[in-house]
Amino acid sequence: MHQAFSSQELNTLWVTGTPNAKQKFELQMESSRHLIQAISEESQLISRLQQNVKKTRTQWRELGAHCHDAHYATNSVISDNYVKSNDALLASLSELLSKLATIQHRYRLELSTLMAVSNPPPDR
Repeated sequence: MHQAFSSQELNTLWVTGTPNAKQKFELQMESSRHLIQAISEESQLISRLQQNVKKTRTQWRELGAHCHDAHYATNSVISDNYVKSNDALLASLSELLSKLATIQHRYRLELSTLMAVSNPPPDR
């Protein structure tokens, strides 16, 4: 809502709005809260997955080094391919986390704007 309407327009909608309009504001605020929490939980899961992928990549590197030292050329090449695959996965996970952070930021702005409109500070 905060992207479609200015703060002044939202304030006018809140102040002069029908109970139905106010209910929509409150539903939007609740939806924003829910999505902020859901994105946070998913981001935590993805971060843990990133750590697991980093550990797996390290294990593939170590195995590849061992295979190289033991002159197991085929196994060394395969290990290197898995390292590259893990690097690509880590890059994708980082990009996903960045996009989730952007989306979460937008929902926080939405919530902040709607809360400011629905709970204006008292006049001095």
